[in-house]
Amino acid sequence: MVGGGYIGLEVAEALRNLGKRVLLFEMMPHVLPTTFDEDMAKLIHDELIKNGVELHLNEKVVGFRGVNGHVNKVITEKGEYNIDKVVMGVGVKPDVDLAVKAGARLGETGAVWVNEYMETSVPNVYAAGDVAETWSLITGKRMYVALAPPANKMGQVAGANAVKGRFLKFPGVLGTAVTKVFSLYVARTGLTERQAREEGFKPVSTTIKARTTAHYYPGGVQVNIKMIIDESSGRVLGVQVIGPDKIIAGYIDVAAALIGKGATIDDFFFADLSYSPPTAPIWHPLITAARVLSKGKY
Repeated sequence: MVGGGYIGLEVAEALRNLGKRVLLFEMMPHVLPTTFDEDMAKLIHDELIKNGVELHLNEKVVGFRGVNGHVNKVITEKGEYNIDKVVMGVGVKPDVDLAVKAGARLGETGAVWVNEYMETSVPNVYAAGDVAETWSLITGKRMYVALAPPANKMGQVAGANAVKGRFLKFPGVLGTAVTKVFSLYVARTGLTERQAREEGFKPVSTTIKARTTAHYYPGGVQVNIKMIIDESSGRVLGVQVIGPDKIIAGYIDVAAALIGKGATIDDFFFADLSYSPPTAPIWHPLITAARVLSKGKY
C-alpha cells in the first residue's frame, strides 16, 4: 500500500482482514500527515502494528519492477521489496479538463476557482464538489478539500443559484473527517498544530485522556483528545479525537460546529453539553480539554 492517507489505511485494514501481508509506505514521518499531528498519529501507528501492518514511514517509493505487466517489486529510497500487488493511494487531483476547455479560471490549488456562489470565472457556469476550490473557515485562505459533505453542500449552492441567481452562499470548510482504523475511530477538524504555526498563529495545545461515561458506569472506554488554540485570542483552531467508540464522531461534530463559529476556549468550556452517566462524564471531554488549556482560569 503506497500512501498513508484515509484510503491507504482503509485498504490496509481490508487486506489484513483478507489475511494478506501488508506493507504500508508513507514518505512522511507519520500516517495522515496533512490531517493529524505526529503525537496523535502515533496512536494510529500502534493500532496498525498491533494488527499486523508493516509500517514503512519516512520511506518514499521511487519505482516498481515486474514482468509481463505484473508488478513484483517495489523500490524505495531505502531498498527493494518483493510484492504481489500494489495499491496506490497518494492523493486526489481534480479533473479540470472540461473547465479549462470552457475557459474557466483555475485557482491557486489547481482546482477550479469559484466564488461564494459557486460561480466560475465564466458567466452562468458553476463548479462544485471535488473539482472546485474552497476556502478555510479559520484562515479564509483558498484550499482544496475532496470530501463528500462539503461537495454535496457546494452542489446544493450551485444548483440553487443556477436556478434562482445568487440565492445561497457557501461559507467554507474546516476539513472535518472521521474514519475507522481497525478498532479505533479517528476524527479531526480545523488546523493541526503544525498548520496553525505555518499560518502565523501562536498555537498552544493539550492532549488529554478521558472516559466516554462516568467513571463508575460500566462499558465506558478511554478516548484521546487534542485541542489546539491560538494563545493570543484563545480561539480554538483544531481538535483531534481518537478512541475505540463511535461516539468519537459526535465529539468531532460538536467541535466542528463550535470552531466554525469562531469559538474560543470560553465557548467550549461553557457549552451546554448533555450529561448522563451512561453517555458522558459530568465534565465532557471537550470541556475538560478547554479547562486544561485555560491554565487554571476555570
